[in-house]
Amino acid sequence: MKPETKTHQKKSTPPAIRAVIDIGATAARMMIAEIDSGNPARTLEFLEQSVNLGRDTFSSGKISSETIEACVRVCRDFSEMLRQYQITDPACVRAVATSAVAEAANSDVLLDRIFMASGINVEVIDTAEINRLTYFSILPLLQMDPSLCKGNLLAVEVGGGNTTALGLRDGTVLFAHTYRFGSFRTREMLEDVYLPTARFRDLIEGEIRTGIRPIIEPFANEKEMKILILGGDARLAADQIKPGWNSRPSVSLRVSTLARFTDQSLEMPVEELVKEYHLPFAAAESLGPALLVMQSIPQMLNCKTVYIGASSMRDGLLQEMAAGGAWDERFTQQIIHSAVEIGRRYQFDQDHAENVAARARDIFRVMQDEHKMLPRYETILTVAALLHDIGTFISNRSHHKHSRYLIENSDIFGLSQQDRTITALTVRYHRSALPRSTHTDYTRLTRVNRLRVSKLAAILRVADGLDRGHVQRIRNPQFLLFPDRLQIGVSNLRDCAVEEIAVSEKSDLFEQVYGKRALLVKRSPRRK
Repeated sequence: MKPETKTHQKKSTPPAIRAVIDIGATAARMMIAEIDSGNPARTLEFLEQSVNLGRDTFSSGKISSETIEACVRVCRDFSEMLRQYQITDPACVRAVATSAVAEAANSDVLLDRIFMASGINVEVIDTAEINRLTYFSILPLLQMDPSLCKGNLLAVEVGGGNTTALGLRDGTVLFAHTYRFGSFRTREMLEDVYLPTARFRDLIEGEIRTGIRPIIEPFANEKEMKILILGGDARLAADQIKPGWNSRPSVSLRVSTLARFTDQSLEMPVEELVKEYHLPFAAAESLGPALLVMQSIPQMLNCKTVYIGASSMRDGLLQEMAAGGAWDERFTQQIIHSAVEIGRRYQFDQDHAENVAARARDIFRVMQDEHKMLPRYETILTVAALLHDIGTFISNRSHHKHSRYLIENSDIFGLSQQDRTITALTVRYHRSALPRSTHTDYTRLTRVNRLRVSKLAAILRVADGLDRGHVQRIRNPQFLLFPDRLQIGVSNLRDCAVEEIAVSEKSDLFEQVYGKRALLVKRSPRRK
């Protein structure tokens, strides 16, 4: 008999348990979920408690001490639940706050009190991060329902303070904007207007249509449209119209049916909404305006149906945590597409920009052991390379400074404010003066981010020098790293004196940062 052989099975890694918290205008919510690589997150616990942040911030500009203490009590409850699930590592928890906290004059007081009382570090996220998280939240939905990836799709989340809108065509993001327009903000603005119910509704609808106009404008002339509405109010409406739908990623509703539900809800007193739909009082107050927004968007775009999505920003947070903050290829391509669209808006030389971006990526990869930056900074470098010359749209003189200004004030999908700042300063130093202690915007960065800017700008300068004449004369250069130099071998040109001089002139920062010269050399072409 043959001896038995043991089979060694690879041990499977147990799912990681993560928690996400979002503090909004009317409620604070926490989701605890299992994250298993390649599988959807499995919710273990969901907690929601009412807060009056929106009422305070949007009416008086600051959060009252009573509301602060109410938020502290909520976060203490969340902290206790985290302990029960043995989630003690801060890296396993992501807590964020949106406009109702961001716009409050005393937001720091609230955030400090929460941290001291519960140990939860709440981060105020900017609009670019909200756009990114919204994209991550709908990505699984798009993958499960390919029909939503065909043609034009407008994904909208109506919040208490802001409304987020993503426009996609064939799955590619065309724009991502956040507008200072939300259900609670609209109601607060009109709260002191004493009018009959019908007249009050007319006034709210007028405000809503004014607020919606910029959201729908990019698709105003499109004949074929799909609209995806996200958010708790949208899910509540879908629950009432089509009970049990939420076992699916999305559900389609007729706009006329949604309008009837809206009419019914607007006729009910707030106290009755609280009882009927089991809502916190603050959420019941903003339900009517939210429903009006939801029905007005498809009506203004002449759509007969609308999709309601089951996902939320919390799902986006979990997706990002599951990826460890890394950007996958699909998301990276969305960022680059957005950068190219901005470049076209400012009439950039696309052939030159893409050539410089390709060479910058080559150098980034060769220098990996030297700069030790995460792969996401290759994407940031690519964006900087694509947009480094857009300032010529304003003026050729000091165009690097104009480029920086345009980048800092453009919505580049997927990049946070910090990412845009690093990109803009990288472009600022792609020519002329090197970073100096007298440059206040540079010195205002943390030391780590100053180093990132210097490392990326050093690479960008060399990559730009390789296409000095904007005619892409150098093809397929070979990059070799030596202890004292980065050698760039060129075999397709007999005379590359112009590029040699340009690389020599633009390698000053490279040598300063990396301690190596960038050297262009001619090499013999390979024999076939």
